[in-house]
Amino acid sequence: MLEYYRKCPLVSFGFVAAPDLEEDIKDKNIDISGGSRRFKFYQRMMINLFGPETFYQASDTTNTIYLMINRRQLMDGKLTLRNIEDFINRTYLGDYSIAD
Repeated sequence: MLEYYRKCPLVSFGFVAAPDLEEDIKDKNIDISGGSRRFKFYQRMMINLFGPETFYQASDTTNTIYLMINRRQLMDGKLTLRNIEDFINRTYLGDYSIAD
């Protein structure tokens, strides 16, 4: 990711994390209300790797989508959360809601 960012400083990133399998979390004290375990791992990694100055970080925890949106693109108005949300909904034919 760092290499992509170095090559193109206007790049944004997104992840769709796999949900936890029911048999993996059954009878375990695991809170999945804020996303799957993989989603939470991605989120921690990205916050530590890329601070909030460069990327605006948003997500849909229900559907385990995590986005790192280039702040320069947002400030220039070239990207909006609504545009990204619409694109994701058209691409995956779903009802995704991106929150900050």
